Amino acid sequence: MGEAFLMRSGGMNFRGLIVSLAESEFYAGQEVNFLDASVYADFGKIRLPYPPEECTFWPTTMQADTTFVRVSATIGGVKRTATVPVKVYVLGKTFANTPWDEAVYIARHGMAQRYWQAGDEKYLCDTANGAAYARVLDFNIETLHEDDERYNDPSYNNPTDNKAAVTLKCIGAPLRTAPFDDSADQEERCWATGDARLNVIPAILAENFPAELRNGLRLVKKTSTRRSGNRTLTAYTGDRAFLPSMAELGLTDSSDVHIGQDEKANAHNYGIPARYNTTSTHTAADMEWTLTLDSANVGKIWTEDIYRNAVSHMAMADAREARHYFPMFCI
Repeated sequence: MGEAFLMRSGGMNFRGLIVSLAESEFYAGQEVNFLDASVYADFGKIRLPYPPEECTFWPTTMQADTTFVRVSATIGGVKRTATVPVKVYVLGKTFANTPWDEAVYIARHGMAQRYWQAGDEKYLCDTANGAAYARVLDFNIETLHEDDERYNDPSYNNPTDNKAAVTLKCIGAPLRTAPFDDSADQEERCWATGDARLNVIPAILAENFPAELRNGLRLVKKTSTRRSGNRTLTAYTGDRAFLPSMAELGLTDSSDVHIGQDEKANAHNYGIPARYNTTSTHTAADMEWTLTLDSANVGKIWTEDIYRNAVSHMAMADAREARHYFPMFCI
């Protein structure tokens, strides 16, 4: 009662408003009521909560050139105004022409399939070997890890059972050429503990991904297995970028006995046209998908839930040899 009296009567010096908007990014044409804003009235030595419904917000329809929202309130006959910076996106551009911060915004708000489709590509970065690009693979496939900040967030992706909105894959020039796992112990080589995940992928994200994209990467849940004597150990990791498994690449050759049937059934096949054999030389397009090539030109993918039982497969593709990296990621 006392606080309400002071605010109505202006018995204290009403110096201004302190405003925090629930969202600071909008799209052109979006109508906003701002009733979820946090507003405080500043009386100098004391700051009191003030109902946003008693404030005037302008504009309430976002325009392409809107850069701030003006908030005003009158207490005890004294009017004060605050301005809050905002960012407004003009949607409808092709994926190739969409800035990465805008792409993250579109994905977060469940609008990706409205503007993009599988196969769309966008420039990512330059490398020593040429330009690298990102290609849209699919929507609402990868599961968010429990530690992702959008996990169980109803405002993310409108929501779709904790699924990452968009899965993309790096194509073009490889982002790195490095061993998958440099561990001397073959049985210790796996995605969860290998060099690829702990060292190479973090370096790619830090050095090759623009900050606007890097800050919007979702943490997705991946499974990896490794042999320990006669046992198979399973680990679950949260990853902002990962290497595709053979099953995810659509490689389900019956000779690949290290692909478990359950893993084949559970792994999403992105339909990537991976090709490998022992008689022909791989083209640049092939290398975009095969991820790893051994000295005999046999493309083998040693990653994620399919990377296991390494001992029986080292003769085919040694994980300590240098591999080309074309990681996948989600926004």
